[in-house]
Amino acid sequence: MIHTVLSIFLALWLAALALPLGADAATVITGIVRTQSGQPLAGLALLEKGEIHNNRWDRGTLVDTAGRFRIELGEGGQYGLHVYSSGYIYKPNAVRVETGKTLEVEVVLVPEPTRANDPVIKRVEFGSSETGKGKVMIVKMEVSDPNGILGPQVLAFNAATG
Repeated sequence: MIHTVLSIFLALWLAALALPLGADAATVITGIVRTQSGQPLAGLALLEKGEIHNNRWDRGTLVDTAGRFRIELGEGGQYGLHVYSSGYIYKPNAVRVETGKTLEVEVVLVPEPTRANDPVIKRVEFGSSETGKGKVMIVKMEVSDPNGILGPQVLAFNAATG
């Protein structure tokens, strides 16, 4: 009996060794957003699926006050990463993420002096919905707009929402 139990245990252990490491690992983009002097910036990170500037918005997240963000993906591949922060010139980047891996990026934003009082995005919710034309991405935002104008952060969503 003990011999049978040990044989089963050994067979299961060998089978576990044969599995590729990280088979269930997440596919993730993480990063930090900084100023040219290295200070962290809060803001918004959005992803396009596929080539950059194709307007196939996939998902996004807020960049926290430490300048960090994390976006979990359904699969690896080519993405357009767009990073925004109030008072800075927006930065698009083409990135490729391998399935089951984490890609870490650093984004440095340059100040835009004429945009010092741009709207500030306070809260963002991402969702999807099925329509007669297929799946669409829904983005809900709470925006503070001190000058009564819409800055590049808000206008960027127009391409995604029509």
